[in-house]
Amino acid sequence: MNSYIKRVCGRIKNWATTEDNIGLLFRDLRLYIEVEQKEKEYPLLYFFTNWCLHPKMDRKQARELLEELTTACHKYDLDGDLLSYLPNKLHILFIEKLKDELLSLLKTIGCNYAFVGTTKKWYFICYHLFFYLVGKPIVDNNENKKTNKPYWIKSFSISIFESSSENVGFEVGDLIFNCKLAPKNIFLVGKIMSNPYVLL
Repeated sequence: MNSYIKRVCGRIKNWATTEDNIGLLFRDLRLYIEVEQKEKEYPLLYFFTNWCLHPKMDRKQARELLEELTTACHKYDLDGDLLSYLPNKLHILFIEKLKDELLSLLKTIGCNYAFVGTTKKWYFICYHLFFYLVGKPIVDNNENKKTNKPYWIKSFSISIFESSSENVGFEVGDLIFNCKLAPKNIFLVGKIMSNPYVLL
C-alpha cells in the first residue's frame, strides 16, 4: 500500500468530524488523485480538494463549475423560481455527487468508508466541509465573457448566518450560499445547509 493511501486510510480509521480533519483528509485525497492521475475519474472530488487548499478558486475548474451551474439554471427567470431551484441543484452536485465520488475512491483504495455510510453522518461531514470553505469564493474572472444566456453566475461563496434578529428563514449557524450574477450584478442568497446542531 502506497504511503499516501496509508495516510488516507489512517486518518479515517480514528475519524472525528471537525473542520481541521476535513482539511487534512481532503489534502491527502488530493495527493492520491494527482499522483495516480485520477482527476478525470473523480472530477468533483478533485475540485473540492483544490477548493479546500486555495483561498480563492478562479482557474479553469472554477469556471467550468460555474458554467455547469449556469447551464442548469439558465432556463429560470431571475425570480423566486431560480432561488427555489438553485439550492436543489447545489444539493445534488455538492452533496449527492460528491458522496458518490468519495465512496468510489475509498472503495477503490480499500479504505473503510463507514464514516460516510449514513445520511446523518454524511450531512455532518458536508456541514463541516462547507464550514471549512467559508470565505473561499469560486470566481469567474472573465470580463469579456461571450454567451447567449441572459445571465451567468460570476461568483459563488459560502457564509455562515450569524443573526436571527430578522425573520428571513435562516437560523443561526445555517450555511448560506451567495451568488453574483452577471451582467447586471444581481445577488442571490439562499440556504445550502441547515445547522445540524440545532436538531440535536
